[in-house]
Amino acid sequence: MDRKKYILAAFLALLVATTVGMGLYYKHYFVVFVFAVWLCVEFLVWRSPVFVTRLVPDKKSGEFARLVALFGDRADASDRQILEHVTERLLPMDVPAVERKALESLRALVELRVLAFGEVGEGRLRLRQAFIYLNVGNVESVPAKLSYEFAQIAESASLVSGLYWNLYECAGGKFAPLTSIARGLHKELFGSEFSENSRAEYEHLVDSMQRDGGIAYLILNLLASGQLRWARETAQNLLRENTSVDEEVRSSLYWLAEMQSFSAETPALTDYDSCIRYLYHVCFSNPDRAGFLEIDSQFFSQFEMINELAREGFLFKEMLIEKMLGLWAEHNHLFDRIFQAVLQLMAGQTSKIYDTLDYWKRFWSREKEGFGREYLYVVEGNLCFVNGHWGDAVLYYEKALAIDPALRSALLNLPFCYARLKDDLKHQQACEKVARMAELHPNALYAAGNSYLMIGKEAEADTYYKALEKYDGWEYKADHYKSTFCYEHGLYEQALLFAKRAHSKNPNDVVMRYHLSLCYNAVGEKDKALEMVKKVGTAPHWLNYYRFTLERDAGHHGEASETLLNLPSEYFDDPEELDEAVSFARLRRDLVLLRHLKKD
Repeated sequence: MDRKKYILAAFLALLVATTVGMGLYYKHYFVVFVFAVWLCVEFLVWRSPVFVTRLVPDKKSGEFARLVALFGDRADASDRQILEHVTERLLPMDVPAVERKALESLRALVELRVLAFGEVGEGRLRLRQAFIYLNVGNVESVPAKLSYEFAQIAESASLVSGLYWNLYECAGGKFAPLTSIARGLHKELFGSEFSENSRAEYEHLVDSMQRDGGIAYLILNLLASGQLRWARETAQNLLRENTSVDEEVRSSLYWLAEMQSFSAETPALTDYDSCIRYLYHVCFSNPDRAGFLEIDSQFFSQFEMINELAREGFLFKEMLIEKMLGLWAEHNHLFDRIFQAVLQLMAGQTSKIYDTLDYWKRFWSREKEGFGREYLYVVEGNLCFVNGHWGDAVLYYEKALAIDPALRSALLNLPFCYARLKDDLKHQQACEKVARMAELHPNALYAAGNSYLMIGKEAEADTYYKALEKYDGWEYKADHYKSTFCYEHGLYEQALLFAKRAHSKNPNDVVMRYHLSLCYNAVGEKDKALEMVKKVGTAPHWLNYYRFTLERDAGHHGEASETLLNLPSEYFDDPEELDEAVSFARLRRDLVLLRHLKKD
């Protein structure tokens, strides 16, 4: 019995004692006698399971025993027969209260077993099945409908939690004929024998189901059962829906589902939203991944926007860990594996000993103050660099390195700052430092080379590129990386020069041919850019759209129309691209092309 129940019991005992004492004091003996008799009857007859179970009418005991025996058959037909009989028996209004309760409890046991082990349903039935703890028996099926409203989820949570609590009461002896079958069902569902300690476990499970309208339990249960897509889409829909549940809770559940899904399968970056989600994933799990915080990266043309989003991501990460720990405390011992995996991913603590809520609370109280601060310094340094404040950028990178001397993004960004500051000595020292760090190769070599290339010192850059070419495969890629770096930084003439060299070494490489086309286009040589694209042959739709823009800009309007007609209308999910294509068709007064573009 927990502390609250002790307090309640003590209060009731005090109330009874006070009532009896007052009656005796004022010599109202008859009143005291009646009160005592009533109290005994109330306790013995209506509160004691021994007396309750004996109150099932004898004339129904044979029929009731037959229904209990049917439950043991474990057949779908038997379950249906029990449900039909109970429903028929409960229709009359004059059914004794105790018999009614016994029949209702039996029906609830059948309903719980059908949800757990019966055929997989659809609609609300499937939603209720998803509330079965760890989805025993129904883990293989994903429903056709993944989107449920908050009210439907709350209703299912209330119903299924009631079924579980009925199971506990029956297994605990509320109705003697049901005790054995209830304990058997308990063992099937939980894999353990029913015991005196089961009450606390059931109370915790039922509380977990009903908390926050059931959404936290549902998403965690789906994740624990391997239903990643269902969990992610449910969390995403609830984040958009206006519900009474705190938005921070819904947001935390959404990212919990996202990170579990992301760990299992990296999503395709098909649109702006998916790119933003990917960026947040990287901030949460592995900030050095993909080099998005590095000046020498493929993302430099959007560097300012990316770093502003990254700053939001790193700050949100702290709040998210706090909320994760809060959710874990509310659902402790039910879904520990899920919380453990996500927190290990976010905190970079992968040891098997980090498996309890208490450990993670101690870890967070110790690390919270400085957690992720080095990456925030890098982000601020990057924003300074983009805006031309190179000296301030150096200060931020040095602060980051004071926390983590091996931080890759800060080490690789410093050479570019010194290059812009025209501090030749520190530039040289920074390049030599990263070049000596074998764990940063080959990235450190082309970063150092590109930092010299950025300020026009090609001879110094070649020193590092030659070292880079010693790595397998890089002898053919060095010029391509030089070109992409120059292109991202607006050095189009140099980019074209290196792109030509790269293409001459790899004339059949589609990526290098496409990049060479971009370089020709950037310097205004539209026809040569178009020629490169035409040599690709069979090309993906996005490349054919790029071909259309080249043909249009070069004045080859007939070819541009034909290229657009060869693109399926389903391709145009980008509103800007569709607007460009429609504007071109209207300008040409091409009704055939307009009809093609406006197909549903």
